[in-house]
Amino acid sequence: MEKKVDALFCAMRDARKLFRLFKSLKEYGKLLELIAKKNSMKPEDFALGAATRIFFLLYWLFDNLSILTKLGLLSFDAKDLGKKGATCWFIALIATLALTIKNIILNTVKISHLRKYLSTYLGESSV
Repeated sequence: MEKKVDALFCAMRDARKLFRLFKSLKEYGKLLELIAKKNSMKPEDFALGAATRIFFLLYWLFDNLSILTKLGLLSFDAKDLGKKGATCWFIALIATLALTIKNIILNTVKISHLRKYLSTYLGESSV
């Protein structure tokens, strides 16, 4: 009975993943949009954004290969593909985090300058 429940759980988990099969194409589209805006971006923003999109694309690619392997359509090591995918997901999150922290710091500086400007022209009590 336990083996049947485990088999049912695995089948349901894999069926749920079928809806994610072509997300790598969506990430590829986002990467192309980012490349189109490259000239209007700071180099570090572009680099972090591109790294995020590339590693998410790789995550979905490994995820797709893993799903197709589990369904018996390909003959790769599904566990190894899952580990590679998880690594790509982690790297993409780190790149996103770095870009977010950079933007928070820049916005904090802008707020500080705005407060200083407002206190100069409107007085201390208004800010």
